[in-house]
Amino acid sequence: MHQPHRWFRAGIALSFLLTAALGFAADFPSRTFLNAGGRIIEHTAGEEELALEFAQRIGEIYAGEAMLGHVAAPAEITQHLGDYQAALCRYLNLAQPTPQMVSILARINLLNGTTSATEAQARASVINVQLWREADLAARLDAGVTVPGITRRAGGAGFDVKPPKNLSDFSTWALPIIIATRDTETGAALVTKKIAEARQALAQQARDQAARLAIHGLFEEAVESALASQYLASKDRRWFCSGVATYLAFKVIEDRLGTETALRYYDVDEQLRLYSDLKQVSNLEKWSLAEEQTPAVREMRTNKANKVFAAEVIYNLTAMHGPELVSRLLTEIGKTKREKASMKTVHAAFKKLLHEDLKTYLPNQY
Repeated sequence: MHQPHRWFRAGIALSFLLTAALGFAADFPSRTFLNAGGRIIEHTAGEEELALEFAQRIGEIYAGEAMLGHVAAPAEITQHLGDYQAALCRYLNLAQPTPQMVSILARINLLNGTTSATEAQARASVINVQLWREADLAARLDAGVTVPGITRRAGGAGFDVKPPKNLSDFSTWALPIIIATRDTETGAALVTKKIAEARQALAQQARDQAARLAIHGLFEEAVESALASQYLASKDRRWFCSGVATYLAFKVIEDRLGTETALRYYDVDEQLRLYSDLKQVSNLEKWSLAEEQTPAVREMRTNKANKVFAAEVIYNLTAMHGPELVSRLLTEIGKTKREKASMKTVHAAFKKLLHEDLKTYLPNQY
C-alpha cells in the first residue's frame, strides 16, 4: 500500500505536467496530470491554476484525525443478519446455528462506531484525484465520453461514482472532486470547501471497505467455529476449515447480493495475486491452528497466504462440482464422530464422493 507523502516544500517542483488525451472526443479539452509530490491530480487543460491551489493543500485530505475513523456496518447485511445466519446453517447442514455462531455474528451489530486501522490503510493508499467542473464532466458524459469511475445518474441529475472494489483497489482508484455550478466560492474558500467534501467522501469509502472486510471475517469465524464444534476438532484441520469458511462467507453474500457486490467483501483472485510469490512454498497440510501460533506468526505473510491458498482449493472444487459439494462433504464427514474425525476422514469422504485424491488440489504435495 502506498503511504501518505510528506511533500510540499517551498521550491519543490510541482511543475511537471503529464499531459494525455485519455481518448476523449476532439471537441473537449484534453485532460492533464499534475504530480503533486507523488499524488496525481487529473484536471482539464486550462485549469492549471486551480489544480496548483489544490496541490498545495492536498495533504489536508489525508491528514491527522481523518486517518482513523468509525466503521458503519452496511444495512445490506445488518438488516438481514438472520437470513445470512440461516444460509450458513444450510450449507453446514445445521438445523440451527450453534450458540457460538450466534455470538460471533452478533458482533456485526457492534461494528458501528468502532475505529478501524483498515480505514487508515485505505485512506493512505489513495494517490489519484480527479478534479472536475460539473458542466465539463456532464457535457462529456452526455456526449458518450467514458470517464473512468464516474457515470451520469439515471435521469441526468448528478453523478454516480464507482467505489473501489476492494482494499488493494484504493491505490488505483481516483477520488473525484467535482466543483458544482452551485459552488459560488472562489480561490482559497473554494479549495477549503472541496477538500472538506473530499475528506468526507474518502472517509465514507474507506469506512465501507473496513466494514465489509470485518463482516466477511466474522462470517468466516462463525463457520470455522461450527466446523470445529460439529465436525472436525483434529489439529490437522486448519486448511480445510479455513478454506471452507472463507468460501462460505463469500458465498452467502454472493447468493443474496450478487457476485459484483460480494467481491467487495472478499476477492480471492485479488488475494491470490498479492501472495502469488509464496505459492510454491506453501504447505497447507502442516499449517498450524491459530490458537497454537504466536501473534507474530499470525501476522506473517506466509500465514496470511495459506488462508488464501486454502480458500482457492475450495473455490476451485465448488466451481467444478457446485457449492453443494460443501454440504455433501460435511454429510460424509459427519458419519464419523467428531472426536475421531481428522483430515483422513475428509480425504476419505472426498474420495468416496468424487473418486479423486483431495491432495492433488493442494498447491504443493509433500
